[in-house]
Order: sequence, then structure tokens, then C-alpha cells
Amino acid sequence: MNASVEAARAGEHGRGFEVGADEVRKLASRSAEEASQIRHLVNNNVARINEGEALVATTSDTLEKIAARVQQVAALVDEIATASHEQSAGVEQISHAMAQLEDVTQQNASLVEQVATASRSLDDQAEEMTTLVSRFRVAEISPRHSQQLAYS
Repeated sequence: MNASVEAARAGEHGRGFEVGADEVRKLASRSAEEASQIRHLVNNNVARINEGEALVATTSDTLEKIAARVQQVAALVDEIATASHEQSAGVEQISHAMAQLEDVTQQNASLVEQVATASRSLDDQAEEMTTLVSRFRVAEISPRHSQQLAYS
């Protein structure tokens, strides 16, 4: 501005100076606008950097939580594997016990069959004995004498 005033005082000789001063003023005005835009961009960048930093912190916290959960899940999977192994051993013991129970049941069935056979044999022998005993007669003689048996 001062350059324009001085150019106007100088008259004809200051015209070239006035054009130069006008260009300097325009340049200064554009520089001020550009500086304002740069300041605005810098402030935006700082805000974005702060947002990015907050996002990085949040992401870091989230990843730490995920890592902790993964460790918990891994521990649970280990517990499940251990329990499954124990259950498998238990099922194997039950299977072994069932096989033994089946053997005992088969032995019992065999013994029952033997008892049934022996019972039939005893029944046959009892019938035969009844037939043989039915041939004998008991006669009473006086009380002083013993009983006499007669075979028919």
C-alpha cells in the first residue's frame, strides 16, 4: 500500500513502480490466502493425526483383548481335549466292563442250562424212585414188633 502511495506522488515516473507495487500487493494477498489455506490444511492434518492416533490406540486395545480371548479359548480347548481324553478312557473302561459282563452272562446262561439239565435228570430219577418205592408195602404188626416190609 505504501508503494502505491509513493508511486502516485511520483507521478509519471512512478507508474511502473505502481504496477510493480500492485503486483506485489496481489502477491502478498495471495500469499496470505495460501498461508491461511496451509494453516487450515495443517490444522486438518493435525486433527486427522490425532484421530489416527486414537484409532491406533483403540485398535491396539482391541487386539490386546482379542489376544487375551484367544488365550482363554486356547485354555478352554486344552481343557476340552483333556476332558475328551478322560471321557474316552472312561468309555474304554465301560466297554471293557461290558465285555466282562457279557462273559459272565454267558457263563450264567451256561450254568442255568446245566442246572436245568440236572433238574430234568433229578426229576426223571425221582419218578423212577417213586415207581420203585410204590412196589413196596408197609404192613403193621403188633406194636411190639417192628414194621415189616413186603416187596410185591
